[in-house]
Amino acid sequence: MRGRLVAWALVGVAALATGTAYATGYISTSNTAADSANGAATPLFGQPAAAEAPLYPGAITTSPLTIGFDGLSGQVAHDTDVFTVTVPAVDARTGAPYPEGTTFALHIFVTNEPELTSGAGGNTPWTTYALQWSLAPCPGGTFSDETSPSPTFAAPLSQAIMAVTAGTVHALLTGLSAASVYCAGVRQAYPDANDPAGTDLARPYATDADAQAANPAWTSAVPVTARFAAQLQRTS
Repeated sequence: MRGRLVAWALVGVAALATGTAYATGYISTSNTAADSANGAATPLFGQPAAAEAPLYPGAITTSPLTIGFDGLSGQVAHDTDVFTVTVPAVDARTGAPYPEGTTFALHIFVTNEPELTSGAGGNTPWTTYALQWSLAPCPGGTFSDETSPSPTFAAPLSQAIMAVTAGTVHALLTGLSAASVYCAGVRQAYPDANDPAGTDLARPYATDADAQAANPAWTSAVPVTARFAAQLQRTS
């Protein structure tokens, strides 16, 4: 089992949102010691290490997920592809094709759980925020919603529940293969997204006035926008 951090993509999710993709890395260290140079810079010799090339550059692209409301209940009007994942055929480290049977997984994380459960920036928290993520092949990156004769999510390869307000901030979708394209997103939840075993979305107030009456800091009845990161990982 070999894990590989390969690509990150961030997308905002709310009543209306747009997606942005980016790549990043972070390392943190902490040490305490006496400074014999009394603050003077220490000379460096040689060259710093070259930045490591990403294993799967451009593997993940994003699209917005639109969430509307019917009173207090949220709704997802149509099947929506949030992450399009292109799994490469060739191992960037070796230049050789991946062996037959190589598998990958897609990890999806919510990155602003405290704001979703407590409110922020004038927006209310969510009463319930749970999404059922679905993954299915979508050759060429072509996605078809539930209005199509052959919806992409009609027979998902993998599904997972991310119940953020219940403390789950991660969803794992499995079964991806090399040299393939997949769509990961949320199926239609309409007219109300209130499936306790699937997508379940609810807000505490239906109007801005009600929200502000409950808490002067909440100037909007539209809850905080969720932000997600997606990570592709080789699993075998």
